[in-house]
Amino acid sequence: MSDSPKTILLVDDEDSIRNLAALVLEGEGYRVLKAQHSDEALILLDSYKGTVHLLLTDVKMDPFLSGCELAKCIRLMRPDISVLYISGYSNNPMVQQEVEESRAAFLAKPFSPHELLEKVKSTLIDTRLPA
Repeated sequence: MSDSPKTILLVDDEDSIRNLAALVLEGEGYRVLKAQHSDEALILLDSYKGTVHLLLTDVKMDPFLSGCELAKCIRLMRPDISVLYISGYSNNPMVQQEVEESRAAFLAKPFSPHELLEKVKSTLIDTRLPA
């Protein structure tokens, strides 16, 4: 990884997934801002003045904004942010459509630490701009 750590906003309503993902990412040198849901993520993002390179978010977080809705809001504030969705609903056509339309990356749950790191790295390297 480069000299300056990349910052990831990690949003997942499942404590075990959020905490394990943060541990794996921090172990690789990423700076991780953790949020349990969209409201908390937006507050964190508003108060964090540095660059956030990646939004890593669960797709489904009831009753708050979905990951896709959250990404749309965040891209209004920080249009250069990359997005990586995670979900256990990978076969859901609605999820597939939202991921495709948002030009974001996707990682199906469950995933291994290695799969998470590889997907994060490839998403950060991908230079496509948001739609």
